[in-house]
Amino acid sequence: MKRIIIPITLVLILAASCSDIDAINEVNANMNLPFPIALAEDALEYGAEYEREQGFGGYTLSKDGLMFWVSGWPDVVDEYHITEYRFTSKEYNVFGIAVGTTLDNAVSILKKHGYRRDKEEETWYGESNIYKKNGQVRILLRAGEDGSIHEIWVTAIATNKDKVVF
Repeated sequence: MKRIIIPITLVLILAASCSDIDAINEVNANMNLPFPIALAEDALEYGAEYEREQGFGGYTLSKDGLMFWVSGWPDVVDEYHITEYRFTSKEYNVFGIAVGTTLDNAVSILKKHGYRRDKEEETWYGESNIYKKNGQVRILLRAGEDGSIHEIWVTAIATNKDKVVF
């Protein structure tokens, strides 16, 4: 019996240590967006269809119905990566959740993937529903009065160890 417990314990410890990046990998495997979330800036290739706008601590690239942030990750002072997508076009989705999906259906899908609601953080974003997984991925949903989603954000959460203010 002891021989079985030790290998199982080691597997659980290894799985827990990899869970943060697994949330990123899971999103990337289950989204229809132009580039993987957390893609390093030096691997990012894009054309003239994207408009670049400088921000504080990073920059955005946008085109019709889609905007994404390129900023420091895994910490805000680290090398630039794609850290956030915001989309309002039905062309894009994450876990099959797209603009037009009902909020109830989206929440059900996110819960099946292990996401948990963060009501405290929702107070910072106004009329939004925020779900997180492993402190690494945030999915923000904005829905209208009819219950259908009109905007989705997918974020690779960055730490801010030095408490940098942008």
